[in-house]
Amino acid sequence: KGGKNGLQDNYPYAGGKHLDEVAWYRDNSHMETKPVALKLPNQLGFYDMSGNVWEWCQDTWEKQPEGRVVRGGSWVNQPEDLSLSFRSTYHQWGVNYSIGCRLARY
Repeated sequence: KGGKNGLQDNYPYAGGKHLDEVAWYRDNSHMETKPVALKLPNQLGFYDMSGNVWEWCQDTWEKQPEGRVVRGGSWVNQPEDLSLSFRSTYHQWGVNYSIGCRLARY
């Protein structure tokens, strides 16, 4: 989610400690998805790693193998769901307007 050499710099959210500077969530999103890069990036230059839309992850949920892990929270979530340590699950064949994926080129 960010930081030098995998360290999080003790930030609760990807990119900082002030949620409104780095994320779209229930209190500031007007309940809609926002274009990428309107908030500050994390330390690696990635935008919206906390908030806006949940990010699909490759790993499965231990107790529900048909469920995929999602991280980062979305525009419909409360601040506690956007922390770096929080993760949730969603059925891998499900469709949800607050879940997306991140394409990155290195």
